[in-house]
Amino acid sequence: MNEELKAGVGLSRKWDAREAGREVVLSTLEKLDGENPKFFLLFSTIHYEKYGGFQELLNGVWDVLPEGTPLIGGTVAGFMNNYGCYTRGATALAVSYPNMDVAIGVGENTRKNPKYAAGKCTKSVIEKLSISKFPNKIFLDIMPGPTRPSFPGVGSHWVISSPVIARAAPKLLEMSVKQFQLGQGLEDDIIEYLADYLKEYLIFGCSSSDDNKLETNYQFVENKVDKFSLIGIGLSTDLKFDFAHADGLLSTGVKFKITKTAQNGRIIKALNEKPASRIFFEKVGIPVELLDDRILRTTFFYPLGFRASDGRICPNAIGCVLKDYLALNYSIKGDDLELFIASGETLVGAVHEAVNSLSIKKPRFGFIISCLARLEALGTGTFKVKEILDEYFGDTPYLLLYTGGENTKFPNELPHHYNETFNILVA
Repeated sequence: MNEELKAGVGLSRKWDAREAGREVVLSTLEKLDGENPKFFLLFSTIHYEKYGGFQELLNGVWDVLPEGTPLIGGTVAGFMNNYGCYTRGATALAVSYPNMDVAIGVGENTRKNPKYAAGKCTKSVIEKLSISKFPNKIFLDIMPGPTRPSFPGVGSHWVISSPVIARAAPKLLEMSVKQFQLGQGLEDDIIEYLADYLKEYLIFGCSSSDDNKLETNYQFVENKVDKFSLIGIGLSTDLKFDFAHADGLLSTGVKFKITKTAQNGRIIKALNEKPASRIFFEKVGIPVELLDDRILRTTFFYPLGFRASDGRICPNAIGCVLKDYLALNYSIKGDDLELFIASGETLVGAVHEAVNSLSIKKPRFGFIISCLARLEALGTGTFKVKEILDEYFGDTPYLLLYTGGENTKFPNELPHHYNETFNILVA
């Protein structure tokens, strides 16, 4: 069945956006032996914003890519593929296979109305693929990732020490998200709506990002660049897919009861009836008085998480410290929080765990979503991840993205949005 499948992963490290667009397509298509791709996934780091712009990147892509090829993509913090590990450049994954139908969907203004965006994005996919004769359906999504808002009087910071600004922050942050589309990405809401609309689909995707400054991020669809849209591509095929999820987190045994929240559980005001930030940083041994805007780099190793109703650990990165409050990237479900820890050894071990659990031992291609926090936390240890993937894939094309969040809905499982996890999809 799979003998006619061809897959390619491309790379460009050129600084100029248009030249990079051309090169990444040429290097991808050369692996397809002259066949046109059924779909094209394009990703780049944020630096092209200042070296020609993303429209020029796409212009370069379409200088070479066959007209009408379904294309989606976006900006990421970094990526890994058969060539190496990179925090600058452009990469792509393309697949040619006759037994596959493809449809693209777009839903604008995700933060203003996530339900509408999810519905609009999936409508055209469902309509087109409902007549497909192939049994297996996959939906790959790219959502706008979180960005940090600007607070009146203090500007854009991860740590707000002013009690006046902190008290007003929940309402200011909610207004920032809904009106200006700055702040949390609401990806946890979107993945649940996607799961409702796409009941027959395996859903696998990510949140676009920059280089972890969280200032801006972009999505690509066909020949357009966007900043606030849910982009999705549906695949209907007879290919069999396998998937795995792992995190590498260890429980410290420290548990908290959430006693006061705001912004639909995205801001934790109190834990165990005490100021949330005080009790959290007391447990991890960091004096609150010493907090500054580098705090995210530290808290990568101490994520707070909750256990979903299916038992899955949902780690959540701390977005901002608002005096006594903790602003998180997505909503906490329930009243219980747990403190987890991670190390380079456990993060690499999670990759081993995920790869070893796959039933497909000789894949035809691989697509992997991993949190940008893992990239920052591992540093040069990222090359150990590549060694594991190179051993598993061999010469088979694969693409790993370091993103602002991870979205999955596997068969017979609940939909989840995560931070700090590793997710792999192979065919």
